[in-house]
Amino acid sequence: MIRVGLLVGILALLVGCARGQGSLPTEWTEQNRVQYPSPRDDFQACARSNYSWVCDPNRQFTTQQADELDDIMATIYKSNCPCGIRCPATATQDRGFIVILTIVQSYVYHGGEENFPRYFREHKQTDAHCGEETIIFYDFATKQMEISTGLRAFQTLTDQLTETIRAPYDNKL
Repeated sequence: MIRVGLLVGILALLVGCARGQGSLPTEWTEQNRVQYPSPRDDFQACARSNYSWVCDPNRQFTTQQADELDDIMATIYKSNCPCGIRCPATATQDRGFIVILTIVQSYVYHGGEENFPRYFREHKQTDAHCGEETIIFYDFATKQMEISTGLRAFQTLTDQLTETIRAPYDNKL
């Protein structure tokens, strides 16, 4: 239940954010999405000062807003490891679900391509061990959110639960 509250907090922060500019493309497509950085590997390109769960290369959020979102993601990660026997031997309270927030100023789909959060989860995200990852993607131009989950996360965050969480915010995003 705590994960639901945290996800609602993420959605609430998405509603009132600021715009800015970055050095990477401001309009993302299937052709240039390979340039989209990972906040785990290239945090500076994600407009972060340290290893992070938030990537905002076009600086749509203020630093304070991105820090607040990162704190929410870190809290989710500090839950119990959901991978059973696949949990690292040292895992206790610091290896839970992985949630990465990817933000763009604009993403243009040309039709037929894999959606961005699934692409990111399958090609850029490297921390997961058992499908415990969730990628939340937000496009400011269209005010649309997409979510892609690994199997373990999907078993927890069902479509019905996602719709219940999103419903109050759909007309505000």
